[in-house]
Amino acid sequence: MTLGLEDPTLVVLDTQSVHVAAGVPASTSGHDPAKRVPGRKRGLAVDVLGLVIAVVVLAANTHDNAAGIILLDQVAEHAGGTVRKALVDQGFKNQVVMHGAGLGIDV
Repeated sequence: MTLGLEDPTLVVLDTQSVHVAAGVPASTSGHDPAKRVPGRKRGLAVDVLGLVIAVVVLAANTHDNAAGIILLDQVAEHAGGTVRKALVDQGFKNQVVMHGAGLGIDV
């Protein structure tokens, strides 16, 4: 029996707004009105084992769609074209679904 590393076929996308440290430039941070968090929004794409496939850090006032599109682009580029499905929460809207379809990823 040979054990090989398989490329991922499914990823999970999510974002989280986090506070920034004092002295962080205002140009790289924002205020997330939904969560009342001044800071940044980090987005992750992980495989079913929880291994990070893609990451993006944006101002907190950036919509989840922008993060989702960037994450899908990174997944398509770095996962060897094997990812066929992405699971997301309700924060990601039709733009992400349509962008994923263009990349061959069912969102």
